[in-house]
Amino acid sequence: LQEERNRLRAIIDNIPDYIFVKDRQGRHLICNKAQLDLFGVDSESLVTQKTITELLDEEKATGFWQDDLNVLESGQSILNKEEELYPKEGGLRYALTTKVPLKNETGEVLGLVGISRDITGIRKRQEQDRLLARITEVILVSKEIETALQQVLSLVGTYLDAVGANAWLLNEGKLKLMRS
Repeated sequence: LQEERNRLRAIIDNIPDYIFVKDRQGRHLICNKAQLDLFGVDSESLVTQKTITELLDEEKATGFWQDDLNVLESGQSILNKEEELYPKEGGLRYALTTKVPLKNETGEVLGLVGISRDITGIRKRQEQDRLLARITEVILVSKEIETALQQVLSLVGTYLDAVGANAWLLNEGKLKLMRS
């Protein structure tokens, strides 16, 4: 039994997805290494027996806790819900999360098992694809290359939240005013 548990734990800890198990009160019983990294801790003992509201600030924890309650009370799974995750080191990540009830032999809900797959890279590629489609559209529709370039730089500046592209546009505008 111990050998089987060790094998299962090795699998759970080496999967890059965030895996967790919670009891009926929402306290963490198991967190894999990826989940611990997300919380910014290196030991499972720092997370076990704590609820999401104890691990995250209230604003970030509320939606997660509400989903947990829905699974625990209804016994119904939540499948592939897109969520925003907030790693301890900062930034924003996106994940598809599944939460399923953990039931005993009689069907009583004892807790839940969750797994979240990080889709941040996919979301960024989708954003880039949308940007490229808009840029292509601007270039094809525009009659003047200078107008097209200004629109493309404006799109790129907005996408990257880049001051440089917008500053260049402003500078170009000033140069035009000076030449006119």
